[in-house]
Amino acid sequence: MTIVFQESRNSLYIPEIESLLDRVARLPEVESVTRSEKHPKFRPGYFTQYHLVGLKSGPGLPSKNDTIDRIEDLFKRDISPDLTVYVTGRAVVDRDAQRISKADLGRAELVALPLTLITLLFVFGSWVAAAIPIVMGLLSVSTTLGCLYWVAQQMEMSVLAINFASMLGLGLGIDYALLMVNRFRQERQVRSKSEAIARMVETAGEAVFVSGLTVCISLACLMMFPIALLRSISIAGSLVVMFSVTVALTVLPALLMLVGDRIRWSNDETTKPRGQFWRTIAQWVTRHSVLSLLGVLLVIIVLSAPFLQAELGLGDASVLPPDVPARQGVEVIQSAFGPGEPSPILLAVSTPNDQSKILSGEPIDRLYTLTQKFQGDPRVLRVKSLFNLPLPPVELPPEAPPETPIPTVLEQYKQLYTMVQPPPAIAEAVKVFSSETTTLIAITSKTDSHSPESHQLVKELRSMDFGPLQASVGGQTAMEIDTLAAVAQQFPRILGATMAITFVVLCILLSR
Repeated sequence: MTIVFQESRNSLYIPEIESLLDRVARLPEVESVTRSEKHPKFRPGYFTQYHLVGLKSGPGLPSKNDTIDRIEDLFKRDISPDLTVYVTGRAVVDRDAQRISKADLGRAELVALPLTLITLLFVFGSWVAAAIPIVMGLLSVSTTLGCLYWVAQQMEMSVLAINFASMLGLGLGIDYALLMVNRFRQERQVRSKSEAIARMVETAGEAVFVSGLTVCISLACLMMFPIALLRSISIAGSLVVMFSVTVALTVLPALLMLVGDRIRWSNDETTKPRGQFWRTIAQWVTRHSVLSLLGVLLVIIVLSAPFLQAELGLGDASVLPPDVPARQGVEVIQSAFGPGEPSPILLAVSTPNDQSKILSGEPIDRLYTLTQKFQGDPRVLRVKSLFNLPLPPVELPPEAPPETPIPTVLEQYKQLYTMVQPPPAIAEAVKVFSSETTTLIAITSKTDSHSPESHQLVKELRSMDFGPLQASVGGQTAMEIDTLAAVAQQFPRILGATMAITFVVLCILLSR
């Protein structure tokens, strides 16, 4: 989590900020508060700096969302009017995205459901007939959301699963119920109520079952992607399709048995020719099948063409509305420090075995050389490492002869990191950036994490020779590259599996 301070006075280092950070550090669920950028950056009218907050996790501790709420509450009281505080970071962005998603879902349903009801009322001419598809859609969605709550207790689920389940569930629930209610009304004109329901399930019900099964198979195949987001969508989609079909084949017939006579066509409708418009279209299409096919393909190609220019990537703070503080905090950091500051490339360098220390002998030589190399790259804005920290002044022993050479920068780093008790500032840096066998190098690109330059930089780091040391590249940019690569690699085989399974199932079902 990141805390951003922005103020309009001449100096940002004021006791108020230190007091606020101390209050954050005293929270039991906070593990550490680290100054990420020591010096404030000046832009016309304000100064900016930010700090990183590490959160604890484990049994008995509050959830991350509760901890974020507590930290935000600290900054809502007794803050100077010229000091603005933003709480941001991945955990905050995820929390805000979840809350906004739920709120947007509620607002969307408040708009969509009345419009759908009006449309169905226009089609059916009956309040009962118009309400039944909506009730079926809401029933399938609410059941799915209840199951998703249980699933989320067992595994990680994306917040997008809720929106996807609601969107798909309402659409399918209304669609299936609309198809079956329309069939029932047709059959009810010439059959008894029970016979009309039986005929409805026999015909429209079978179509609903086959349709739902094929959709469910397609969504279930998304489970083959090794990505949590797609697996969440797969689970949510499969559940909502299954419940939509179940509701259409069980609850809907029972409901029609109770209110079926209230949704019959009016007496004079039975003698009117209905569907003349659609009948005309169907006749024209069948007479000009090739032309119709080419026309539809042309429309599909035109509508699909913009996808060729799509730039795929992972979501970040930019997915939030502009007035959300979590997004504003990221934008403040980017404005003050550079586009790549919120999402540096993280390079973890380790020794080949647990017996070797990373801060010793030859590893220090290589790490110092790597740091200098990264700093000289024109695509790199800055590098944060144990090997470009400010060094304390060199003090030679009083008895040292005048011609004693001053240790080189590399030699000074070796002395510092091999001392039993290094200076407090150095000891704190070692605690943050290193363990016994691994050290971290944070590389900030001059461009944001989605840019081709940042992607190329990550690829070059992964192909670099680190000698006896081992290196892993992480961060937002690396995660984005890996995710897109996994999707591209798995997509052809998953598409093939989906088509093959669907074809076999349809052959079995339709050959009866």
